[in-house]
Amino acid sequence: MSVPRLGQKLSLISKSSIKYEGTLADINAAANTLTLSSVTMYGTEERPAATFVPKSDQLFEFIVFRGNDIKDLTVYPDSNMPPADPAIVTAGPPRPQHQSGHHAPNRGPPMGHHN
Repeated sequence: MSVPRLGQKLSLISKSSIKYEGTLADINAAANTLTLSSVTMYGTEERPAATFVPKSDQLFEFIVFRGNDIKDLTVYPDSNMPPADPAIVTAGPPRPQHQSGHHAPNRGPPMGHHN
């Protein structure tokens, strides 16, 4: 498993078999907690659980999880993250790339084609 970095998207499954997806906002080693922001809760889905929990349409601003209650953690690869360089203290999100307004010129029908 790759080590998650702040700002990366990840998915976790709690010991209650509930799946959550969000952006890693904080890891507090002293308190043994992990905080996700912009969190979607997918419920228990098809996983065996003591109680079925349906998916929620609500987007949670953040949720703090106890590390001991996390059963599984998946870190999604993110090509928009800067490299793991100890020199980098913090980085903002990348700017959206603008699509070029240049289009191939319309050159008409191919040579030798007559109407």
